Amino acid sequence: MTLACSLFNLLVTLSVIWGWTINREALFRPLPQAGVIAPMVALTVLLATLAMGGIALAQTAERGRLLRYARWLSGAVIAIAVVALLEYLQSGPGGLESLLYFDRIKAAARPGLSAPGRLSPQTACALVLFGMALFAMSRPRGLKSRSGGWLAAFGLVVPGLALIGHFIKAPVFYTLAGLSSMGTGMPTAILLLVLGIGTLALADPQPHRPANPAGP
Repeated sequence: MTLACSLFNLLVTLSVIWGWTINREALFRPLPQAGVIAPMVALTVLLATLAMGGIALAQTAERGRLLRYARWLSGAVIAIAVVALLEYLQSGPGGLESLLYFDRIKAAARPGLSAPGRLSPQTACALVLFGMALFAMSRPRGLKSRSGGWLAAFGLVVPGLALIGHFIKAPVFYTLAGLSSMGTGMPTAILLLVLGIGTLALADPQPHRPANPAGP
């Protein structure tokens, strides 16, 4: 399950980043009539996806090295998301989002966005939780800890509510205080949902018990 989720998000995020690079709207707006996937969103989800896939692969080979890379990647995810949240304390754009295709983002974004290209507060919160979950799982014996699973479950609330809101046309579920300029679009919600499901699938709900070859 985790590897399938990793492959899906890997293909989508790389396509989105390539779409912004060549300015091809069909790639960074995968769902017609829906919002675009901002390059900073795609990059952050890509880092989280690589961490998630690394943890999954670490169960079969080169465990130490892959888990170390996963910790670095999940730490970067947490840092980017926290910085995005802190940037909302200042007025106007000009944060991390301005480093990636900012002119193209402003041209493609719908009118009224206060900071086009920036992670929305809801998206940033979800990525902080997923990043913390992946960081916890990348630690030694982290997959046996319940903390990673709980963090991933809490993070899934954001994309879950966002998708419900989009399907029933209720912006209150995917925007902040009814402000359309601070919301989670459907394509982004799908990426977050897949990331959360893959992360949750890594969690080991029950500790492993050593085998007893001698029998009872």
